[in-house]
Amino acid sequence: MRQCAVLICGWPSASVVGKHGGYGVMLEALLGSGKELWRHYDVEGGREMPTAQELAGYDGIVLSGSRHSVYDDQPWIGEVAELVRGAVAREQRVLGVCFGAQLLARALGGEVKAADVGWEVGAREVTLDAASLPRRYKRDLPAYTVLQLHRDAVVELPVGATLLGSSRCCANEIFAIGDNVLAVQGHPEFRVDTLEDLVQSRVDAGVIPAHQADLDSVRRTPPPNPTNPNNQLRKLCQDFLHTP
Repeated sequence: MRQCAVLICGWPSASVVGKHGGYGVMLEALLGSGKELWRHYDVEGGREMPTAQELAGYDGIVLSGSRHSVYDDQPWIGEVAELVRGAVAREQRVLGVCFGAQLLARALGGEVKAADVGWEVGAREVTLDAASLPRRYKRDLPAYTVLQLHRDAVVELPVGATLLGSSRCCANEIFAIGDNVLAVQGHPEFRVDTLEDLVQSRVDAGVIPAHQADLDSVRRTPPPNPTNPNNQLRKLCQDFLHTP
């Protein structure tokens, strides 16, 4: 049976966890097919850091989102980056989401900065370069809607990376390295109500300015998927992780 690991790089507020679960729960719900075993490692702050040897035993590795920035001077972020470099060198399948995508980029030689536009919050259209998708998870999707919640962005891709998708506020929205690395800035694991609750908790805490919390764009997401406009990105991530 295939085995997959989620490296949990952060947690939402207690109220969000109580209602929706943490990022690890959301990602397993998104990516799990019922045909693999999942292990969650709470790596934020170095609480539960796997060894390189331990991580080498997994068929797939997923890096979650986080409230942190990948350029923060925190030892645990450097430890995760080192684990990521080892996994990529071993050609394990690695998927990074939001902070996880940024960590992949920086660990492999790219650059991440705070975006000039500030927070990007809401439902946004991403233009996909379908012709550049690796053959193993190739999909004919010229554009789709994705739920966004981020302030930092990848401003320079690692050497050898292929740009797969861009949005109005984020030039490097999706990138791949060969067949085994996929990084997505958006949140395929979120539903509309998840994003609403997350954003409200951060507005209430003074983290996100209210004028940048564009929840109206989320609430007016058109059919056929008003509850979860992320379905196309979800399928892309599932295909990446599970397609032989």
